[in-house]
Amino acid sequence: MVPTAKSPSLIAAASRVFSHRGELHSGERWYVVRALAKREHGAAAQLAGQGFRVFLPKVSRNVRHARKTKAVHAPAFPGYLFVALDLRRDRWRSINGTFGVMSLIMQKSVQRPFPAASSRRSLIMWTSPVFAALIAISWRGKPFA
Repeated sequence: MVPTAKSPSLIAAASRVFSHRGELHSGERWYVVRALAKREHGAAAQLAGQGFRVFLPKVSRNVRHARKTKAVHAPAFPGYLFVALDLRRDRWRSINGTFGVMSLIMQKSVQRPFPAASSRRSLIMWTSPVFAALIAISWRGKPFA
């Protein structure tokens, strides 16, 4: 049986990783992962099940369907999530083979860490909607391109 994003064990693993609020360990940096369309939550759960620390920033949005409006939590950056990695210690290549993941963002076969994010607190600051325009500008006009 192939585990899915709704498997109880993956959900439990994801909730442990999502609730982690600590600083980065020595040698760790935040890296950007490109997920498949509408599969960010599943990819995050799969990565968490493999033991990676995952951060999926979310924003509250109002969705209207059938004349009803409800608030939902959607990814702040559709198609992207963040993983804390120490490249000397972690098996980062397994990220590219994870269900729901397209690839780790790289530049000429070298992993590219997220700029100016030395802790989760600074990552949250950088990924807040207020700073989304700053990120887009600093990454050549496209988010994480």
